[in-house]
Amino acid sequence: MDRVCLLLMRLPTSEDEAKRMLGIAFRASERHSEAAIYLMGEGVFWAKGLMPRKCLSMALDRGADVKASKRDLLARGISESAIEQRIRLLDDLEGELVEDAMGKAHRVVSW
Repeated sequence: MDRVCLLLMRLPTSEDEAKRMLGIAFRASERHSEAAIYLMGEGVFWAKGLMPRKCLSMALDRGADVKASKRDLLARGISESAIEQRIRLLDDLEGELVEDAMGKAHRVVSW
């Protein structure tokens, strides 16, 4: 099965941009491929909610595996209780990304 890794390192400026940023994950689910979404740096604000939460929830509903760095959350003052419960929090997000991108994914896209 094909796998796509998305690195989200910033927030979108609009809902349309959020849908564009997650479009690859949406298309992967339509093609019965897997999608892994990595929230890194400023991208962890996706996990908090705000405008893109609806789009992120849609990706989760379609089976995307969403992961965030505990360290990035802490650095930005985001508590674990404030994020979407289906997001996996990892101590070594970068290590998992390298393993995923090198061993499983056929495509890696960064925003």
